[in-house]
Amino acid sequence: MPLVAALADDLAASGVEPSLDHGDLHGNNVLVGSGVDSIRVFDWGDAVIAHPFTTLATTLGSIAHHVGVDPYGPAVASVRDAYLAGWADLAPASVLERAAAVAMDLGHIGKAAAWEQALQGLEPDEMGGFHAATAVWLADFVARLESRPSG
Repeated sequence: MPLVAALADDLAASGVEPSLDHGDLHGNNVLVGSGVDSIRVFDWGDAVIAHPFTTLATTLGSIAHHVGVDPYGPAVASVRDAYLAGWADLAPASVLERAAAVAMDLGHIGKAAAWEQALQGLEPDEMGGFHAATAVWLADFVARLESRPSG
């Protein structure tokens, strides 16, 4: 818990305030028509007031999953950087990049909570193979914490 609290404090110090976070922003929740004005984001069922970078756990995680790369790695950095550009007036890129990594880590907790809520009350055969989703998100979070340099 002290490490989680320290990460939350670190994120709060980034200069980026909490806002409406979609919570499940990935390619299957975006419709694109013939122009920029025709882009629609839907499925706001996981939306919360949170740090706006926590959604990157899902967004970059989804991209990384589909192409077989690390969601924190250089292969998806251009997507991360395009997302962070909206906050470039608040902090230097290095601060935003660090905040994104911390928010992605903490975003695992939010995803676990969303899955726990979504699966509550369902029978195992009604879970569509997602019965372990809560545990998977939490296990990934613990693995990220364990991979952090100490100190």
